[in-house]
Order: sequence, then structure tokens, then C-alpha cells
Amino acid sequence: MSSPPVELSVIIPSYNSRRTIRPVLKALREQENAPAHEIIMVDSSHDGTDELVRLHFPEVHLRHLPRKTFQAQARNIGAALARGHILVFLDADCRPHPDWLKQMAGSFEQPDVLAVGGQLRNANPRTAVSRAMFLLQFRESLQYGRWQAVTNMPANNVAYRRDFYLEQGGYPEQMGSSEETLFHARLRARDVALYVNPAALVDHWNLEKMGRFLRHQVKQGRFFRIACRTEDLPGSPWLKCFWLTPFFPLVRLWRIRSLLRQHVPQRWARWRTWMPLVLGFICYSWGEMKGHWHGADTSPIMSRERA
Repeated sequence: MSSPPVELSVIIPSYNSRRTIRPVLKALREQENAPAHEIIMVDSSHDGTDELVRLHFPEVHLRHLPRKTFQAQARNIGAALARGHILVFLDADCRPHPDWLKQMAGSFEQPDVLAVGGQLRNANPRTAVSRAMFLLQFRESLQYGRWQAVTNMPANNVAYRRDFYLEQGGYPEQMGSSEETLFHARLRARDVALYVNPAALVDHWNLEKMGRFLRHQVKQGRFFRIACRTEDLPGSPWLKCFWLTPFFPLVRLWRIRSLLRQHVPQRWARWRTWMPLVLGFICYSWGEMKGHWHGADTSPIMSRERA
């Protein structure tokens, strides 16, 4: 007997996500007025995430991989398995709001819309490190308050028409980060618009331990520099000049000050957030220099962060 048709395929890459995956899948189970959909989870964990999902969420189509896999490859594996004509990518540390699937489906009502990203909120703003990570990593997506065309959106809350995504070859699998930045740059080169729907909301859990946060920023900076050397990315040409990299933390801190005031209104909390922000930007710039000098280790084993 054939499976019932689905409109959306939710694809979740996962690595050691036992701590966060339960509320994510519970939120998907409780979606309001959601169109027909399937949930595909591509997991390469060794912490028992796969057993938890099999036991408590049997509706999830689970593909467990024997070794750690970059998110880009995991997403492409999920896309190849998907039956829905819209692919919706969600991370294992992102809890969707109750109308998230409804909002994502409604974003594609116009046939010329091929790619749409949603908005993110901070799921754990109680620590200075988590606040710093959220502002540092997702500051661009925080600036959008209406439906509009944008240059880039995070891959943890973004959707594409399936046939279109597969025709483009999916995300570049050699990237351990910034794969969506490269993919969206290639869309712009083909005059394909990427839109943002701020009503498609997810809550993102951020790292809270300083050491893991700083290592993560080195990794992010390294792969972003690789992306800059691969494609012509948007943004100021000065921020693409390698020899100015040591000054980038100051420039980025200056640019982020208004967002810090807006999203961290308490003065004492802002002061506590400045230190991890400064250190995070320094580590990000150090990663950019490493990416320029040495390229990037493309083995998934190199990363200690969640896939």
C-alpha cells in the first residue's frame, strides 16, 4: 500500500542531540493547522539520540549513520529521501513555534517563490555566553521585520522547493559550516531570490560554556573564510580583505551595539555579555586567518560541536 502524499518534508540533521531533540520533536508533533508532512532525521550520534527517537517518536523517519557527518551532507541525505515537494530544514537544537509549518507552507503559495527562511529567537538567554553566541551568529536574521528578499539566512530554519534544491546540487558537502552561505551566493548568481518570513519562528538553543563557544567561533570563522575564497559573497569589500582581519572584531562590535541594546535591554546583562562577545569576535577572526592560511579540515571528526 502506497504512503499518503505529503506537502512538506521536515529534515533534521543531528549529532549528539539527546539533550535538545525531545522538545524539538514534541513541538513538531503539536503543530497547529499544519499541512501534511513527514519528519526525516539524519543522525550520526553516539549518545543514544537514535534510541530515544525510536522509542518516543516512532513517526519520525530516522536514518542513523555510523560516523559523524557534517550538517550539509546530512541535509542532502534527507533531501534525497524526502517525498514532500517543499523541503524544510530544521536543526536538532531549534524548537519551532506552534504555527511554524503553517507559516512555511504559506510562504510558497506563489509559484515563483523557491527559497524562504524564517526568524530565530534565543531559547536560553539566561547566560552571557548564550546571549553572545545568539547575537554573534544570528545577528543578520534579527534585523528583518517583514517579508522581503534577503541575501542569506541560517540553514537551521529555511525551506526550498524540492526539485529546485536537488537541481542545484544541494548544499556543498565539503563545508563544516557556512554551507548555506555558499548555496545562497550561488542562488544570487542565478538571479534566484531568497525571502524571509519573520512569522516562521523557531527558538534556538545556544552554547553556554565559554570553551565550546570559543572553539565554535574559530570553526565558524575558518569556514566563512573558505566560503569567501570560493564565491563572491555580499558585504563590504573591506571585510573581505584578509590583511585587515585583526581589526574586524572592533568593526563588528561597533556594528552590533544597537542589536545588543535592543535584545538585551537590562544594563547589567549587557555588561556581562560584552566579554564573551569580544572574545567570540576575536576567535572568529582567528578562525578566518586559519582558513586563509591553511584552508579547512573537511573531516567531520575535527569538530567538537553538534552537527
